[in-house]
Amino acid sequence: IHGNRYNMTKWQEHYDLFRNLNLSCFTFDYPGYGQSAGTPSESSLYQSALAAHAHLTQTIGVAPQRVIVYGCSLGGAVAMLPIYARDILQTGPWGLGLLRASVSVGAILMSVMLARFPLQRRAGARMLLAVAVFGGATIGFAVSTSLVISLIMLFIMGAADMVSVYVRQTLVQIETPDDMRGRVSAVSTVFIGASNELGEFESGMMAAAFGTVPSVVMGGLGAIGIVILWAWLFPALRKRDHLITPHS
Repeated sequence: IHGNRYNMTKWQEHYDLFRNLNLSCFTFDYPGYGQSAGTPSESSLYQSALAAHAHLTQTIGVAPQRVIVYGCSLGGAVAMLPIYARDILQTGPWGLGLLRASVSVGAILMSVMLARFPLQRRAGARMLLAVAVFGGATIGFAVSTSLVISLIMLFIMGAADMVSVYVRQTLVQIETPDDMRGRVSAVSTVFIGASNELGEFESGMMAAAFGTVPSVVMGGLGAIGIVILWAWLFPALRKRDHLITPHS
């Protein structure tokens, strides 16, 4: 599933990589991209993704557990949403649209709250707690068979992730020396951008090996595990009080 800047002809290096790993590739253009007819929209993308998965599993006969979902601009549990919408929550494209929107709604509302009530104290501990909450909500989403509960879990994931982004991005800008800020910001951007695609690939590989639900549960447990490890390895981050150190 290519990103919205390209069509599938721009992903040749990805196809070569997958073939070198002895993997078969099935790719498609969004409606309105490349040679695909139609108009690009969020709902048409969901319908195309579900149709592509159905073609692989029902027409070609590929076992669902052997399908690895890989895409751009998705990320983590969100990469599994088409499978959850159809096979676990038994909802259609409209339900998939709600699932996708819940993460953004949570992030937007949290950003408004943080703009109105910025973090004043215990910034480091709250950032780590937010990542732990993100992991817990991921696990809650993974095991949910209710659309309403799944929407709530995704909403919490979006809100918790916004707290983490808020603290991390502020610290990068405030704590980095002036002569290094551009380079540090560039490295941070590269790693943040790459983490989504690597996370999508990991989710697809884990889902193929262990199943959709266990793969998402393991992702949530991994987030919580990283929080525990980072709190131990970086006590200064855990003990960080003011997000912006007040001048005496």
